[in-house]
Amino acid sequence: METEYKNNIYERLLEIKLDIDISATPTPQQINEKIGECHTYIEEVEHFNIRVHQELSVMQKALNNAQAQYELKKDTLITQEPIRSLPNIKDREAKSNLLLREDRETVKNYQNELSDLNNLLKAITLKQKNLTRANNDIKLQMRVLDAQLKLGSG
Repeated sequence: METEYKNNIYERLLEIKLDIDISATPTPQQINEKIGECHTYIEEVEHFNIRVHQELSVMQKALNNAQAQYELKKDTLITQEPIRSLPNIKDREAKSNLLLREDRETVKNYQNELSDLNNLLKAITLKQKNLTRANNDIKLQMRVLDAQLKLGSG
């Protein structure tokens, strides 16, 4: 996932704000508008969640493949003659790691990408929880309005 797209998701999450005025008794129309607005935001954040999970899956597979390829190359190098003739296993591993620097860098890049995506997912999850809480607050306002109407004070 491109860094710019991830940054756009962060920016959009920061822009999403659902203000609930608790000082005045809302009208049914205001409550319906807030419910609709909240559901729109929830769907948008849900879309981000699904996209990030999809990308996490792709990155995890790529990381697993890169790690497996690195280990295979390392094992192959250690058993070949120029490295096998080194005095101990630490020297052999050090030499093979030196030769496989690019492969190690690839693995590290995948690990960093996974870390970035997990952090983005945490931000998305936080926004989802807040929107769900706001949705529950709106429904509570609806119940309060209903109770006021039943009591005749509305």
